[in-house]
Amino acid sequence: GCALAAVAMLLLPRASPGRLAAPALLAGLLFWQPPRPQEGGFRAWVLDVGQGLAVHVQTRAHDLLYDSGPPFGSATDAAERVILPWLRAAGVRRLDRLVLSHPDSDHAGGAASLLGAMPVEVVLAGQARDARERAAWAARLPQGREPVDCARASAWERDGVRFEVLHPAPMRLPRGEVSGAHDNDASCVLRVSGAAGALLLSGDIGTVAEAQLIARHPAGSLSAAVVVSAHHGSRSSSSPGLVDATLPEHVIHSAGHRNSFGHPHPEVWARWAQAGARNWRTDAQGAIALE
Repeated sequence: GCALAAVAMLLLPRASPGRLAAPALLAGLLFWQPPRPQEGGFRAWVLDVGQGLAVHVQTRAHDLLYDSGPPFGSATDAAERVILPWLRAAGVRRLDRLVLSHPDSDHAGGAASLLGAMPVEVVLAGQARDARERAAWAARLPQGREPVDCARASAWERDGVRFEVLHPAPMRLPRGEVSGAHDNDASCVLRVSGAAGALLLSGDIGTVAEAQLIARHPAGSLSAAVVVSAHHGSRSSSSPGLVDATLPEHVIHSAGHRNSFGHPHPEVWARWAQAGARNWRTDAQGAIALE
């Protein structure tokens, strides 16, 4: 609105009063920054990246990105088309953390583009349990950018908001040995908690990893106001045990329009709804914001 008024003033006859103030008004708009959360609070946006996942979490002075979305063909990816334009529009010029849940392309496909275009202080990533996963990470990340194993990351706090990796537990395997678990079950599960509630980001874990998560943490420690459903709402995740352990008010499913997997699955949708949560989906509603 201010920009339109300033342009209209510039189009007035040269001698019109106040016309010279228009350039100053336009210049002032360049210094505007979107408002940020207050101390102890956070905002998060589950971005619409199609069949994949990318979540931007913002505190008073810091920004975190959880996953970087999928590639879009061989020429571009979600970071170039969605995430970077979004971050720039939000006034974000650097990231405090980039958390990559696991090396599947729909979660880490935009990592190289993101790291090449924006400073990132620390990269946390799902642990590479075998040679295949180490090769997958090498293909996803720029050369020389080694991620920190999220399973070994200590909890941290930014601006009164706590960030904690709840899964997986550190594993000690001989080099090249395969643990036997699916790489989805090694996804980093991140809990973000502030003064008003918590957000649970669960990557692609399935029912086996969900059971391990519940067994390792005391009752009530997994509760969250908002859950981003594991594996895009797949039937192989969102077990009754996890639903009972979290009992959120809202559940967000990040899925692609008319995706071939049928995500989110109707059984999963119904299970969360029966527990009292409101379901949201990015393929139908676009990016979902929470505060």
